[in-house]
Amino acid sequence: MLLKLVIIAGIVIFGVMLFASDIQTFLPSTSSIAVDSFKTDVADLTVQASDSVEQRLDTTVDTIKNTTDSVLTTQLNGVESLITDGIANVTDSTQHVIDDGLSNFEPLEPLTSLFNSSSGP
Repeated sequence: MLLKLVIIAGIVIFGVMLFASDIQTFLPSTSSIAVDSFKTDVADLTVQASDSVEQRLDTTVDTIKNTTDSVLTTQLNGVESLITDGIANVTDSTQHVIDDGLSNFEPLEPLTSLFNSSSGP
């Protein structure tokens, strides 16, 4: 029983020692006037919290911007390659149509067929 009390007392004393050393970190402007100290500490904590929130928001906005830029760049590159491929395909097919049309073109065929059909029976 006495051993349990010694262990509990040791833990409590150790906790108080840790809190006493960390209180200056969290509440640096402790003074004898508790109300003024509390107001100052709350104002300091508010400034720290708002600075932290602003920093996180800036980081989040930067991350969103970079991600959006990379996605848009990737999509635009994909669209560009599709358009380039489409133009190349249209150019090739148009060239084939023109080549086929010119190779099968007989300029005198309509005239010959006109004379052949009119000189019939």
